[in-house]
Amino acid sequence: MNLDYLIEKPINAVMLAGNPCLVKVPQPARFALHKLVVSQERAATAGEPG
Repeated sequence: MNLDYLIEKPINAVMLAGNPCLVKVPQPARFALHKLVVSQERAATAGEPG
């Protein structure tokens, strides 16, 4: 799966674990779409060996 769409226009966010720092994360709508596609692919292959 090509992840270019997911990371095309990242947004800034703050990571609070450890020392807080600024990180780039995918846009929430793009991430949600990615998770939807991945869940459908997994459902299609669920129960297949290997």
